[in-house]
Amino acid sequence: MLFVLYFCDEPVASVLYRLVGETLITPVFNVILISLMVGCAAYAGFKRLVPSFFCYGAIFIAIAATIGLHPEYHEWFSGERYGLTAQFLTARGAIWAFLIVSLVRDREKLFRCIVVTAWILLIYQSIRFMDSTLKGYWVDYDQWGNLIQKSYGLYFGYEVLFPASLFGARALLQDKHWCLIPFVYGVGLILLGGSRGSLAFVAAFFVIILALKWRSASTRWRLAISLLATAVVVAVVADAPVQIARYLTQNLGIESRTLSAIGANTFGDGSGRETIYAMVLQLIGDGSLFGHGVYGERTTVGTQFAWGYSHNFFLEVFASFGIVGGAILSVAFVFLVLKTFFRCKDAQDAVIFCVLLTCSMKLLISDSFWYYPQFWALLAFMVLWKQQTPAAREGAKEALPGVFSCLKIRDSHQNGEGVCSGKLT
Repeated sequence: MLFVLYFCDEPVASVLYRLVGETLITPVFNVILISLMVGCAAYAGFKRLVPSFFCYGAIFIAIAATIGLHPEYHEWFSGERYGLTAQFLTARGAIWAFLIVSLVRDREKLFRCIVVTAWILLIYQSIRFMDSTLKGYWVDYDQWGNLIQKSYGLYFGYEVLFPASLFGARALLQDKHWCLIPFVYGVGLILLGGSRGSLAFVAAFFVIILALKWRSASTRWRLAISLLATAVVVAVVADAPVQIARYLTQNLGIESRTLSAIGANTFGDGSGRETIYAMVLQLIGDGSLFGHGVYGERTTVGTQFAWGYSHNFFLEVFASFGIVGGAILSVAFVFLVLKTFFRCKDAQDAVIFCVLLTCSMKLLISDSFWYYPQFWALLAFMVLWKQQTPAAREGAKEALPGVFSCLKIRDSHQNGEGVCSGKLT
């Protein structure tokens, strides 16, 4: 329940808005989440909380050191939208996803929580899409933080990416073919109402799926995957996506900012990120070996863009923690991803990994890892792999007495005293 409520933040906040009003959404939501966290933590026991203590200890030491060394960041740390109170000292903050995932006893339960969350998000985002379609516009923020009307939802596609990737992974990795229906539907929502970036990560999702398939596939499967990849490359080179997009927009009259960009061959054109990247790279080059601290790039990027963050995970890590810290953290994260990739031999584990990694790839071109719960969920999933051993291992331990009992009966049988029937589970 805690996992579902936390990751369904927007639907729950929408319900609370109608029940208690806008000003009480966060206080009431915090009380609910904190109460559940305390209850789950008490049930889980201290040992399960140890990784979270280390994680949050490191985070708040980094924040405290930054505040002490850089008092000029005060405006950002006290900001209404991105400050400590809004992002760190609230149970709705992204960093608490690490704790919430760590409180899930095993990956079987984690998988079920993700499935329930995906259904709720898909239904809620469908309602949002219908509402915006009827209005004829989306309400979102511009680069200065002002609410404006847009032809697409800036974050909508990324919100749909979570359920879409879950159903797609179940269809392709678990052979749940009926999941292709909600998957295709979700991709359609992203195509019609999402940003270009969110559609790009649908392509990234397929790359992850193909990699997972290739790792354990037979020669026949590998040949099929190779042919499919070749066909996609040929289609892109031949401008097939451009022609299809033009047909959909011009002949069928489908309105979509993403389709229009593909049809006009401007899908990959910049949208301010080059400016942000240049500013952050300059900041990294001018900084010390140990970086500018948490929110280190905000005062620079924030002069031209209201959100202030790097729009790239690795740039933000290097800007915050310097060449030394950035290199250590980046290498450690990539190592964890690769290690988990090869560990996920069970289809269910592979689905969880695929969903969280696909969503987290958003951080390569957008958002900040401080604000994105799927990243912290992925981190917890990778770090706590052994701790979240499926219940099967515990069942195996419980079955040991049965093994010895069976052996004893077998010896008795050999002496003509009885037989051992049944099987171990």
